[in-house]
Amino acid sequence: MSNWDDAEHRVEKAQELFDQQRWTDAAKELRAAIEVNPYNAAWHFDLGLTLDEMEKWQEAADAYRRALELDGRDLEAMINLGLDLHHLGQLEEALAIYEQAQSIDSSYEPCYCHRIGLYAEMGQHDLAEQMFYMARLYKEQCPDCLEQLGASFREREQYPKAIACWKKALDLDDSNPDLHPRIAEALGRQSEYAEARKHYLLGLRQDPGNTDLLLDLGRLLVRMGQMESAGEKFRYILELDEDHAAARFEYGMWMMEYGRDTTAIEQLQKVVQLDPTFSEAHLYLAWLHLRSGQVLEARRHARAELRLRPSDPRVLNSLAEVLLDLGRRRAAKSCLRRLVELNQEDVQGWHNLAVVYWRLNDPKRALAAARKAVELRPDEPLGLYNLALGLARQNQLAEARRLVNHGLKCNPYHRWLMHLQVKLRWWTVKNWFLRR
Repeated sequence: MSNWDDAEHRVEKAQELFDQQRWTDAAKELRAAIEVNPYNAAWHFDLGLTLDEMEKWQEAADAYRRALELDGRDLEAMINLGLDLHHLGQLEEALAIYEQAQSIDSSYEPCYCHRIGLYAEMGQHDLAEQMFYMARLYKEQCPDCLEQLGASFREREQYPKAIACWKKALDLDDSNPDLHPRIAEALGRQSEYAEARKHYLLGLRQDPGNTDLLLDLGRLLVRMGQMESAGEKFRYILELDEDHAAARFEYGMWMMEYGRDTTAIEQLQKVVQLDPTFSEAHLYLAWLHLRSGQVLEARRHARAELRLRPSDPRVLNSLAEVLLDLGRRRAAKSCLRRLVELNQEDVQGWHNLAVVYWRLNDPKRALAAARKAVELRPDEPLGLYNLALGLARQNQLAEARRLVNHGLKCNPYHRWLMHLQVKLRWWTVKNWFLRR
């Protein structure tokens, strides 16, 4: 048998292996055939398809590029190359490939279809919608287009529109394993928990061993208050995969909810062993150790969380509270300054920052932070109380009284403001006597 015949035989064998989902062996056979005849565009294309199945996006992209060098008008190779570039985060290059496909055949629907998700990821949602309607000119019904348009609506938090797109995509192709979880997540965002649970269960019917889907269902059950069912889901995930850090974290939080702090600590310690950078694991370990009086351990974990430079406002606020309880005022200040830098309109962050500045004996910055909180929410009793109390401490009694009176007009029976009003009257009288 000649080398050329052997190469053809290898390609046939690769196709059989591909059908058996033996991707590695199929790729090996195709590479051996290509070594004999590197000028067959179809073989490079088949290699790209095989590497895609193995999720080796860069190698697959290289195979498609070689196929296009040999046949520059292969539209399917162009689309697959664009998809791989998208996976690799090379969005501008992927966009150029889709535009090239359009220039060859403007009626080729996939060159519009795949730009929907690409533009959505780039934040250009108007163009994503434009691509959707362009695709409809050449293919009336396309579940992929609907799925990607739904993702665009999801990014814009337009959940009803996203759900409508995904449900219509399901009507066209009910085998897509991603649609039920997407619908469930969006329904959960709208607090439609029962309906969301139904779609998670439908998704699990399609993919029973999907641990990430089980985890999302467990989290939903926690929000629904179905704690026992949630615990069962977390335990089942760990039976399937004992190294699933996210499931172990949720199980630790579940234990903490039931007051089983020792077991919660054990679970969270396993989380940081599996992934030292796991967000919030060190935070809750610090909180649990602090609650049990283990201050040194609490400080160690609080420092570890701080080194991760969290950006979630909830985590930053919670970490600042733990640091304050540990007497780490300057570290708490750093947390809260980062919080308000990331989100200038975080009222609670400004409140807490004002408290930290007072504890650091920095009244100027404390008052500035308290004023910012009141600017954001002029009628909130807590903000008015904190700022008025701070002004009173600086002997600015007139402005403090004005704030308290304003607060009581909006909240006539607010206890703290009423008490502060009485104190301000007493301090005003006391100052009057002292000046005489």
